[in-house]
Amino acid sequence: MRAPFASVIVPTRDRPDTLLRALGSLLAQHESRWEALVVDDGEGDGAAAAIGLGDPRIQAFRAVGRGQVDTRNAALVRTEGELVCWLDDDDWWDDAHHLAAVRETAAAGPGLYYRGGWIVTDDGASGTREVFDHETTAASLRENNTILTSSIAYPRSAHRRLGLLDRELGGYCDWDFMLRLCADGLEPRKVPGLGVCYAIHADNLSTDYDAPARRAHFERFAAKHALQVRIANHVLIHRMLSE
Repeated sequence: MRAPFASVIVPTRDRPDTLLRALGSLLAQHESRWEALVVDDGEGDGAAAAIGLGDPRIQAFRAVGRGQVDTRNAALVRTEGELVCWLDDDDWWDDAHHLAAVRETAAAGPGLYYRGGWIVTDDGASGTREVFDHETTAASLRENNTILTSSIAYPRSAHRRLGLLDRELGGYCDWDFMLRLCADGLEPRKVPGLGVCYAIHADNLSTDYDAPARRAHFERFAAKHALQVRIANHVLIHRMLSE
């Protein structure tokens, strides 16, 4: 069998309803050559919900109590696709052409692919949306993280050179890995259009962005890359850049 075009990693913890929304947006994709690796870091409801969809492209397993970085890494070591794509369990792709658009952009050359979308104040289908669509370069990424996590895509081969995500950085493992990709020569390449919904709600890890544990991870991350940046989340960064 041909390897899938995209390996979509989906960490989840005790949010089966929003997980099903995320996976529903994946099932709706016109590009069908994908695999999804759902890793449940909670009580197992997410893995059961994913398996219950009955699609053989969706693998689901548990990695109890290890935290979000180990959960993502547990998915990454099982990927087989040409590209790795990230999709968080509370976000979704609101464009059935999203993976096709990623594929078209990737055909132009290797890179760190990302796409704009919307910040959604999560209230189901009636949530308030605000466009989040910023240009990103390797240099700008050292100042602000303007890439929505659930839009990230890159060649799977990069992990052979760079290894897995840094488990010492907690919620900053994505920003860290994007900077590592840039240092490895994979420049950010924007996928045209809008397609990614980034949900804001009380359970977001990034909502309480200045909590002591998260600040400790941030300071470790900033020191690792010698960055002069202040702690923020996507909402604050968006407000600042929009002004």
